[in-house]
Parts: sequence; C-alpha cells; structure tokens
Amino acid sequence: FLYLTEEFGELATALAANNRPKTPPTEAERANLMEEFADVLAWLATLANINGVDLEEALIKYTENQIEGVKE
Repeated sequence: FLYLTEEFGELATALAANNRPKTPPTEAERANLMEEFADVLAWLATLANINGVDLEEALIKYTENQIEGVKE
C-alpha cells in the first residue's frame, strides 16, 4: 500500500506539471505522466491480487451500472 501511495504522489506531481496554465507540457513531461499512470495501475493490480480481488469482475460490476440503458 505504501508503494501505491508513493506512486499516487508521483502521479499528482506529473499531473500538475502537465496542467500548468499557459504552458504546454514537454514531451518528457507527457512521457513521465504516462509512466506514473502505469505505475499506479500496476500497484493497484498488485494490491488487488494480494487481497484476492478480481479487478476484471470489479470493473464489470462498476461499468454495468454505468452503461445500463445505453444502446448502440
């Protein structure tokens, strides 16, 4: 959990760097943002696995309620 928390803080810093007013992010900042999202996702998946939580099942349950009634 501490690793997730650390990565979440790094993601917050990367988000701030990529959303400065009047200054577009550099390519390096965009790449770092993608890396930080990946790190957070990896640690979240690891924690879910350690705790026996099926993320696919959890996401299906979440999205079922979100798209109910939406037709193609």
